[in-house]
Amino acid sequence: AVFVLVYELIAYSAGQMTPARLYTGLFAFFLSAFVYWSVLGTFTDERRDNRALEEKSSKDGLTGLLNKVSCEDEIRHYLDHRKEGAACALIMLDFDNFKHVNDAYGHQVGDDALRKFGEIMRRNFRNTDILGRMGGDEFMALVREPVSEEILIKICNSVEYELATARFGEAKGFTCSIGVARDPEGYSFEGLYHAADDALYEAKARGKAQYVLWTTKKIVPTKKRIIYIASGDMKKREAIKRICGNDYLYYEADTATEAFNDISLYGEHLESIYFDYSYEDITKDQIREYMDSRPLYSLLPVHDVELELRKSKVE
Repeated sequence: AVFVLVYELIAYSAGQMTPARLYTGLFAFFLSAFVYWSVLGTFTDERRDNRALEEKSSKDGLTGLLNKVSCEDEIRHYLDHRKEGAACALIMLDFDNFKHVNDAYGHQVGDDALRKFGEIMRRNFRNTDILGRMGGDEFMALVREPVSEEILIKICNSVEYELATARFGEAKGFTCSIGVARDPEGYSFEGLYHAADDALYEAKARGKAQYVLWTTKKIVPTKKRIIYIASGDMKKREAIKRICGNDYLYYEADTATEAFNDISLYGEHLESIYFDYSYEDITKDQIREYMDSRPLYSLLPVHDVELELRKSKVE
């Protein structure tokens, strides 16, 4: 249309076109321009509306974070396409005693607390991280590379502090439990979710209002039967090995968290577990509570290290 308009103006200037024809051409040009911009504007508005609708459907209405489906989809996509060797971390966050908050202060305060928690997460995670509300009082975050244990510890401590110092009228002292699975091994979403969820249950068993950090490990196939020994006393671990004999491959840990971490990852590859319940940082009841919450421990024989050593001395 612009080309035709220029042509007609040149022709009119050269005396080769009547004024009536020129006016007709100008009218056609402006009419075409009006129709074009109207159509373009409508198309742009539709795209904007569709984009807003799509964004709304992917977000949780209360917190503004991604909803469960969108969060999991984005995390899966990232995990499936990340560079080999790139370490990331999946974090599970769960409000402690949230039913009590609703019962004691009302659902409005409960909603305000969840909304505030969404703000806390946005402040403490990076713009490149994936944040979502999985439903109820459960949240999830995928921390992309680069990620170190120091970064993860800083995030967890900051989230715990901000939540503990928040208040809504008379309501205050909120806490959450956090399970972290740092993954340098390229785990799938399912494997990483399982690890983070088990770490979260350990945090709850330890008394809530804290985080537990696990790290994924590469599982090396072996034909040997595997026994896992958890004890902070190296002499006890060696004594259990002597009792069981040389026909086994032994995995061991001197902290309860490392043991829970490994046992969760190795799972079906283990034949039995020997656990020392005399750790200083976790009680026997807490260990039992964690084991009772995880189905794996009902499928494998779990032996008490102290009891087995006493039996051996008697025999």
